[in-house]
Amino acid sequence: MTGRQALPGGQALPKFFAPGRRGRLTALAGISVTAGLLAAGTARLVSLLSHGHDPAGAILLVGGLVGLVAATFGLRVFERRLAEKLGQDYVHEIRKELIRGALGPGRSPSLGITIARTSNDLNSVRNWVTHGIAGAVSGVPLILILTASLWLMAPPLALAVMVPLIGAVTLLAFLSRPTYDKARALRKARGRLAGQITDTVNAATAVRAAGGEDRELGRVDRLGREVAAAAIDRATLAGSLRASAIGAASTTAVAVAATGAFTGMDSGLIAAALTVVSMIAAPVHDLGRIVEYRQSYRAACRSIAPALSRPAADTTPDNSVDGDFAGLVVAGLDVDGITMPGISAAPGETILLETPDHAYTEMVFAALLGLHPAGLHPGARIVLNGRNVPAMNSPERRQSIGYAARGLALERGQLRRALRYRSPDADDALYATAINRAGLGATIARLPKGELTVLRRGGEPLSTPERAKIQIARATLGNPPLLLLNHIDADLDPQGMTALRDILTNYPGIIIAATDDSSLLPHPHRTWPGHHHKPPPSDKRHPVHLETSHRGHTPK
Repeated sequence: MTGRQALPGGQALPKFFAPGRRGRLTALAGISVTAGLLAAGTARLVSLLSHGHDPAGAILLVGGLVGLVAATFGLRVFERRLAEKLGQDYVHEIRKELIRGALGPGRSPSLGITIARTSNDLNSVRNWVTHGIAGAVSGVPLILILTASLWLMAPPLALAVMVPLIGAVTLLAFLSRPTYDKARALRKARGRLAGQITDTVNAATAVRAAGGEDRELGRVDRLGREVAAAAIDRATLAGSLRASAIGAASTTAVAVAATGAFTGMDSGLIAAALTVVSMIAAPVHDLGRIVEYRQSYRAACRSIAPALSRPAADTTPDNSVDGDFAGLVVAGLDVDGITMPGISAAPGETILLETPDHAYTEMVFAALLGLHPAGLHPGARIVLNGRNVPAMNSPERRQSIGYAARGLALERGQLRRALRYRSPDADDALYATAINRAGLGATIARLPKGELTVLRRGGEPLSTPERAKIQIARATLGNPPLLLLNHIDADLDPQGMTALRDILTNYPGIIIAATDDSSLLPHPHRTWPGHHHKPPPSDKRHPVHLETSHRGHTPK
């Protein structure tokens, strides 16, 4: 556990100063101190070398200088490697949290926004950690050590360095706020453009059919110009930050040389001081980048943090009085402000879900899957075989509930993985049964690589009916107690419809199906309406047992 650090608005990013990263930061600080001491030693040797020496002494001094430079080189290489590890570790943790949020309950962000967050925004986080935090940890101690060494050499030279640095820090602080504003404006513009491009590409067929190519290109062009304008504004301020730091570094060299000349200091001392200034120049240059990366990071956090927020965990205890009931009990289910009638079902029953529209159907199925427990009434219950569905973890849910829906995209990976996705450990017999039951045998046989075929872009190279059959096969793999079918018949071909009818007739568990063709369902079946008026309070406490019979039997 790393903890979390709060941000404006109540959201939080993973805590940066976690145990593993604290060690790397300490190592960076140690490298900086060591590099500062090496630099001070280098300046001292330069001062000694500027005075007359015999050839042997000069060779020793030059050898010492070469050794110090080589050691400094090695330290800098190790420092960059360590800083990159630090940044990549933190970004990797945030990236996983972003994807977890996109896969979690609630309204998922658009694909374009998700890509922008996991690329541009995370790149800003990585720059801040790798070049900002690591740069400050390694650069500031170096500047302080070298300035202190100058003070020991000659206080006037140290003052000549400090005055330009103080002026640069003041100017950088003044420019930081407008830099943040421009970074936020650029991120908003990029987000709008990413969302527009993603939606346009996804709707390409509809756009072409309606002859709207020029209109969509016009919108992309307008949003692209907004991104360009925002990027130019931000680059202007970023250039000002970097120019301020570079100007400060150059000014320190001029100030040291002028101070030494005006005060008549020894040439060796001036040479040593200029050596120190040359070593200070790099971390001083980085000050402008550190401020720039800091403001870009703050702007990125305003986009990332809301995506990392989590809904409140369900704390409803599993104290159902129907704990021993082998079947499904639903009571007090509130969906979009409408309370569904309570219902109970035993294994072997089929229920037709009737709702006002497809959007409402999606919400009902999401509730039945336990993906939106926060939207339930405090007294609501969804109990399957005595277990509270909203309180199930992911492995428990996938073993208990199978779900197949029209238009669902398949995950990238081998066909075999897609079929076993809900139940990866299912034995070969159950796996073969699911394939044959869904009518996928011929499909797998015709593919050159069979089950090893890699599916991309939501299921290519399979056709829509073949993808629907995969949805059915994996939803029924292992005969989960509850099978949810959301208009899957709309994507099936005649062969698939035949397989679906057989499943609906012979499935041993409970089936809740939404379809526009109720003739697919076996008779008798019962209907669970979702558009009726809100039931009386008693209905919320006790599920409504609609008179019906099990699949394949006649009602009593």
